[in-house]
Amino acid sequence: DSIEVKARRVSTDAMKTGPTDPVDWPVEPDASKPDVLAAQPPLGLGVVADGVAPVLLHLTRNSATDQAATYEIQIKATSGDPGNLSSLDLENTVRQRLRVRVNGQWASAEPALFTFAAGQSNAFAYIEGIPMDKVPPRFPSTVTINLMDGTNEVESTSFKVRRPPIVLVHGYNANETTWSAQFK
Repeated sequence: DSIEVKARRVSTDAMKTGPTDPVDWPVEPDASKPDVLAAQPPLGLGVVADGVAPVLLHLTRNSATDQAATYEIQIKATSGDPGNLSSLDLENTVRQRLRVRVNGQWASAEPALFTFAAGQSNAFAYIEGIPMDKVPPRFPSTVTINLMDGTNEVESTSFKVRRPPIVLVHGYNANETTWSAQFK
């Protein structure tokens, strides 16, 4: 029984949104659309820690068997700037934001156990948007998702997390001294 874990982006067709949701409202994948979730594009190298953009985890069991199987999702984070923010802080944040799809709805994943039902070949989890203050300011961090069967690692995937880029522009009749120390 082999398993694959893929990190995916969440496109508009897979978002659970409402007409009055603010533009900076955290994106939630629509748990009622498993076929749409399975067709989401790959995450690529990573995600911006803006508190909005989620990471969808698509777990595929290559041979849907008649047996149920339970796995643990372990999360490890490595800070891109070890002297700045704790990797443990980012790890805990990601762990707290992990949701698993159960019966067509998202559920908290504490503890991070996941069960494939008998005959089930696709499953989903997602990580809610990561807040900017949990990632070092200048260097991306790496989050690794390990799928464990007891003490054995079955599969893993990694992605980068970085703060959003910020550009400050001063007026034509100003220079670098226009900005106070907190913006330099």
